[in-house]
Amino acid sequence: EMIQSMAANPIVFALANPDPEISYEAAIDVSQQNVIFGVGCGDMKQEMYQFYQENYPELEQKDWMLPHNQFLILLAGLGIVGLFLKQ
Repeated sequence: EMIQSMAANPIVFALANPDPEISYEAAIDVSQQNVIFGVGCGDMKQEMYQFYQENYPELEQKDWMLPHNQFLILLAGLGIVGLFLKQ
């Protein structure tokens, strides 16, 4: 609705994460539960989604995002050990 009110035929190139701080909060929470070795890269997405379900059930699933921050992704997926070894 808002975009339609801006122009008769608007062109939308990209939409940003509506709540980026929530994805950072999710990654920090997941990493705090698995500080040393992380949750594993294969399970990180599932752990993040579980965080969204438990803490933000009102948020639509299409808005469940991984953080756009490589350090938080490494920390949640690989833990402190993986974060420092990856450097």
